[in-house]
Amino acid sequence: MMRSAMVLVVGICVLIFSALSSLASSGRVALVIGNSAYSQVEKIRNPGNDATAIGAALRRMGFEVTVVHDATKVEFDSALSTFSDVAAGADIAVVFYAGHGMELNGSNYLIPTDATLSTDAQATSETVTLDNVLNAVRSVKGLRIVLLDVYRKNPFVLKMKPNGASRSIGRGLAGIEPTPNLLVSYSAEAGATANGVDSDHSPYTEGLLKFLEMPGLEVNFLFRRVSAYVRNKTDGQQTPFEYSSLPEEPVYLSPSSATNLPATKAQMVLYEERVGMPEPTALAGSVTWSIDMRTDAKGHSDPVVRGHMEIPQRNLTAVLTLERNTDPSIAASHLFELSFQIAAGFEGGGINSWTSMSMKTTEGARGDMLIAVAGKVTDTLYMLALNGLPDARAKNIELLGKRRWIDLPIFYQNGTRALLTLEKGEDGERVFNQAIQAWASDDLARTDGGNAQ
Repeated sequence: MMRSAMVLVVGICVLIFSALSSLASSGRVALVIGNSAYSQVEKIRNPGNDATAIGAALRRMGFEVTVVHDATKVEFDSALSTFSDVAAGADIAVVFYAGHGMELNGSNYLIPTDATLSTDAQATSETVTLDNVLNAVRSVKGLRIVLLDVYRKNPFVLKMKPNGASRSIGRGLAGIEPTPNLLVSYSAEAGATANGVDSDHSPYTEGLLKFLEMPGLEVNFLFRRVSAYVRNKTDGQQTPFEYSSLPEEPVYLSPSSATNLPATKAQMVLYEERVGMPEPTALAGSVTWSIDMRTDAKGHSDPVVRGHMEIPQRNLTAVLTLERNTDPSIAASHLFELSFQIAAGFEGGGINSWTSMSMKTTEGARGDMLIAVAGKVTDTLYMLALNGLPDARAKNIELLGKRRWIDLPIFYQNGTRALLTLEKGEDGERVFNQAIQAWASDDLARTDGGNAQ
């Protein structure tokens, strides 16, 4: 009988190895593990369903995926060992785990289905450490994502006998320090446990399934939406948390067709008044929109929208930047910066002021001004602070999201009035919407008492 059991275990490991080995040539690989049928504690329904659904979603997104259900210690170790070879050199690698886990003396452990854990000394021999999971994706060329949907209160804790030495068993998982190009997402913040619900999927997995496949959703924005979704789903009882050290450039798990194409130039026109002329002169230019992420000292990433303008006939370039205000000394919700690069001999002598900003539906329409205060920083740098009061903020965000054209009135140093009129175009619509949606999700999580990363 023992021989038959050994043959069965070896056979299962060979199947896992064969499945994972077939992924080696892919740039997007994933290992998905769902542990439901524990031998020593009550079975939990969600992890098996969660693993099946997440695996299917990742396949639709172009990942080569291996799904392992009810992994024993041997099967868990085997899957990680083989996936380590498969993931080496991959562009993106994802590991998803749903099941029981725990923190013991500051270390995190994922619990296979055959664990007994009758004493805390068995943690190192009967479980899989989070460090082992992270080591399995260490050789990935690009982004590494580890998603941990650790379930409920750990049922093993009550039966674990201490090994004589003092011990510390925490609720949920302990925090970690991420290395570059790594994002680790917990279904509940460090020291907290995820809620079990009477549904096919956990709240965290439901959030992932809702947003993972959304085209053109940058990864930071994706997890903010998941966090807000889970908090709402659980009435504020559960808040996912991310530990990340991501690259500066945007990362898309499910790119839209627009993100696969080079940035396109939208229309812009520089209008200049002329003394004695009934109509201003109109000089054609272009604006290219982009979105970047800015990370503060605490590791919190926030979107930054940029519009790069070029007016060849004036040899003039400018950059319009929009970001959320994080300076408590400035009473503003968001900040625009307008910076100029002016060639020698510029006809207007330079830029003297930027007075306001209006949003409009078409190039020829009369715009509505944003509720804001403008100011001069240097001769080539100007700032517009959007009013932070709730009604003003809501109005400004609505204008920024719905209007397709922008007016920037400026004065030259020689007293001439001018107007920069910018079109968003498809790229501009996309980046403004992404930024606004990310801010809204983050604000919702913070309002609910969350800790959006």
